Amino acid sequence: MAAFNGTTNIIGREDATTWTPTLGINKKFLDNRLNTNFRASYNISDNQSGKTSVTSFRANAAYIQGKV
Repeated sequence: MAAFNGTTNIIGREDATTWTPTLGINKKFLDNRLNTNFRASYNISDNQSGKTSVTSFRANAAYIQGKV
C-alpha cells in the first residue's frame, strides 16, 4: 500500500506545512491465521522556524484462534 498526506496550518504569524508519504506491506501466514503488516513513513514539516523531519516504522501481527 502507498499513501500521501498533506496538511497546511494557518495560525497567524506561524504558518506550517506537513507532507507525509507512507509505504506499507501486508502478508498472511499459517493458513491465513497470522496477519502481519509493516509500514514506514517520512514526515516533513516546514514552518518559519525551520524544517523538521521524522521517520517512523510500525509493525503489527494478529493471530486468529479457532475456525477460520
